[in-house]
Amino acid sequence: MIKQNLKLFFKTKIIFIPVIILLVCFLGNLVYSCYSFSLNNDVLIYLKNSIKLCLLSFVILCFTSYEFFYLYKRCYIDEALYSHKNGKTRILTSTVTVLLFIPALEFFSAFVFNFVIFLSSGMNDYSYLYHIFSVLFLYVFLGGIIPILLGVFFAQKTKRIVSYALMALIIFLVSSTSDFIPGGLSQVTKINFWEAKYFLAYILPNDLEWYINHDYGMYAEIYRWNLIIFWISLLSFLFFKLCQIKKTALKAVLLSLTLLISTFNLVGYFYGGSHIEKGAQLDSISMSDYLFYTENEQKNQDPDFEVTSYDMDLSIYRQLDAEVSMTLSDTGLEYYNFTLYHGYNVLKITDIEGNALKYNREGDYVTVIGNGNLQLINIKYSGYSPILYSNYQACSLPGFFAYYPITGFYKITGDYTTYNPIEIKSETEFNIRVDSARQFYSNLDEVKNEKNCFVGVTSYPTLFSGFYKSNSSDIYKIYAITVKGWGLSKIDEEYIDEIQKYINELDNNSSNKLNLKEYTIIQTNEMLSSNCIYDGIFLGDDTVFINKATDEETKKQVAEILLAQRDMGYSKYVEKAVVDSESINDN
Repeated sequence: MIKQNLKLFFKTKIIFIPVIILLVCFLGNLVYSCYSFSLNNDVLIYLKNSIKLCLLSFVILCFTSYEFFYLYKRCYIDEALYSHKNGKTRILTSTVTVLLFIPALEFFSAFVFNFVIFLSSGMNDYSYLYHIFSVLFLYVFLGGIIPILLGVFFAQKTKRIVSYALMALIIFLVSSTSDFIPGGLSQVTKINFWEAKYFLAYILPNDLEWYINHDYGMYAEIYRWNLIIFWISLLSFLFFKLCQIKKTALKAVLLSLTLLISTFNLVGYFYGGSHIEKGAQLDSISMSDYLFYTENEQKNQDPDFEVTSYDMDLSIYRQLDAEVSMTLSDTGLEYYNFTLYHGYNVLKITDIEGNALKYNREGDYVTVIGNGNLQLINIKYSGYSPILYSNYQACSLPGFFAYYPITGFYKITGDYTTYNPIEIKSETEFNIRVDSARQFYSNLDEVKNEKNCFVGVTSYPTLFSGFYKSNSSDIYKIYAITVKGWGLSKIDEEYIDEIQKYINELDNNSSNKLNLKEYTIIQTNEMLSSNCIYDGIFLGDDTVFINKATDEETKKQVAEILLAQRDMGYSKYVEKAVVDSESINDN
């Protein structure tokens, strides 16, 4: 039956020609993107270009699938074949099998091209190969199954005009062309209509015109897998309903299984998780916090106590799930004030014996009410930030951000960046355990023979994962982004040596020399540079975040910025830098 369908496929021009056009465009795009790669040497841009034609593929596969099955109806072939034992089932399954060769070929060719690009880039982070596979398999192959099953269903159940109208509507809704509908409604009503749009649109890759986060990669979060598998299993349920399977028990098993899988993944999708949105959506990096802070007042209040030690159990898969125990310096206060980013939902707060404590939550601020002898506070919470992500793909949690309860009240959003680094000098003891499939890194010391366990004393307990690796040497402790990208410098011992050379030449403070050997040096990702750290450079008490510096003049500027932050502090440096920049622009 498959051979007969293949012959029919190649003989029918209305089916065969659109597929040839799709494959020529798809392969042509892969070849042309090789030229682009020769200019930018950015493997992630190449991967992004590889999935740019997913919408075209969706359209043609939907059309081809419909026409292929409609061909049987039009020629009355189905009536003859359906009269045979399992005739309808054989037609449906064999035709779908033939059509699946198309997304399979697209997936295979895209993976081969990306694999060659990976080898030519000289990268040695083989976890990126898994990322290539998962992104292409998710959007190109699994995403290609959905329009095929849609075409099957419409060809069997609806008339031609109705079918094309419904397919056109679905294509319109999944494409970015329809973004104006939820965008306009959300702006007017302040209700997030984007959620309804996502339910269809996330079967295709989005944000392809925006900059890439090289520590994060392309979007392939767990909930996106949930959504695509949900649609495949739901349409498979309808597909098996169409099949005339003679064995009732087998049909019942198939229907039950597909319904169970679709339900499980639907729940998983709505469970959500940490993700990145870069458009005008209400939960995007540009809108989410802006809308929140226009309606919620920020506070500044110094703490009346200290936390002498933090014991933190973190689970990072879909999002950050945390249980943090804090030993207090003062046990008899009436109120204990903390700053904890509002995106993290407090689930419960207890004392050392597990008794529930009363507390108030207002935005970023948590006030725990004392019980007269409060030695320890245990807070359980979960959630994420739209900017500082924490999921299976990657994690970016700098210690100057309130992803953990920080004593006192602080302003989180800044005047010059979306988030304002919270500058504290606490020298607190931290014991952090992270449950994750990913390898995590930190400015704290990692416990030997224990994965993702970190201990030490710091003011800025920083955690990060993704496409990072240790470039540490006997001299420096360095963590650099591994993915080769446009404008990304290779940060290693030689690179830091050059910056230290300029620091030594410019440093006039004999009593407080800046020596990068004493710091953990972390390459700043794009999200931190754009939204959190002015100029992409931050000097903490034991941590340096540093962005790209591609030439000698830029490396000298990095040294100047680090020295200025040491002498003035980060906030004062930013204020001065902004004033200087404005005066230059005025002149």
